[in-house]
Amino acid sequence: MLKILSSQGSDSEQVVSGLSRSFPQVEFKIYRSDDSQSFITCFVSIFKSAAECLTQWESVNSTVAMSAQGIMQGYAAPWNLYLIIVTPDHLTKDAKYRIENDRFAARKITILSTDLPQDATDGYKTLIENVILGSDLHILEAKTQVNNPKTLEDSDIRKFLLSRPGIIPPDRKPASSELRKKYINELLNLTTKS
Repeated sequence: MLKILSSQGSDSEQVVSGLSRSFPQVEFKIYRSDDSQSFITCFVSIFKSAAECLTQWESVNSTVAMSAQGIMQGYAAPWNLYLIIVTPDHLTKDAKYRIENDRFAARKITILSTDLPQDATDGYKTLIENVILGSDLHILEAKTQVNNPKTLEDSDIRKFLLSRPGIIPPDRKPASSELRKKYINELLNLTTKS
């Protein structure tokens, strides 16, 4: 299973220090997937206020896009660039919508700092794994539904198809459309018979 790791190394450290020089009031972190090509690259930008975020997120996004080019590998990597924008206060619905639906360079996800998982050693890593990789989702065994005692059997479908010589025409002629409706209604009636 793919995991997200805090990106360390000279290239990541150079990018973080460059971003920090450009935006000294914003804290940055980089996380990457643990596969051989670092398929997913995720930048976290931690703003001191929502107001500061609103005035600088576009500049941060542009700078992150340029900075990411040097550390991303592989053909699909540019399609898997994320920018997590963390603020201590709520953004308005309009601002959140505008930021998260901006299509330039990276997929943007806004989060309140209070919504970070507190029980994890690295809340940002856990958040990224949950939001991007869906690791907080669990598959449950499906319960069989017994509401409909009569189900359509394979033999019923075979009988229905064999009783209709020829094929149902796929064109848009009115007669063909009526024929398709008739066949569908007959097939549906098979499920309602007792």
